[in-house]
Amino acid sequence: VMPPSMPPFNSRGEYHLHLLWGLILYTPGFIGGIALLKLKEWGRKLVVIMSLGFTLCLLYKIVTQASYFKISTGLSLISTGLSLVFYVLIIYFFTRHSVKKQFKR
Repeated sequence: VMPPSMPPFNSRGEYHLHLLWGLILYTPGFIGGIALLKLKEWGRKLVVIMSLGFTLCLLYKIVTQASYFKISTGLSLISTGLSLVFYVLIIYFFTRHSVKKQFKR
């Protein structure tokens, strides 16, 4: 069921496609999170790869929509910037030698 007023979506099909895309993107992240809790090496690698992918997507968004960021209220720029910092920190943390060693035990 589509909420009554969702401005980013032009149709019900677009809304459902967005939901499906979210499931495809975030299900591996959820599985990777559980694997991290169990200290599985493949979970660490999955989270690093996903974070790298999200970082590249955010950088692409910043480069291609630079004019949008100039006219926006700043909220979009702040949320994109914070997301970028978050994903870079995830990559940094999980690629440190001491963390890798912890997952190899």
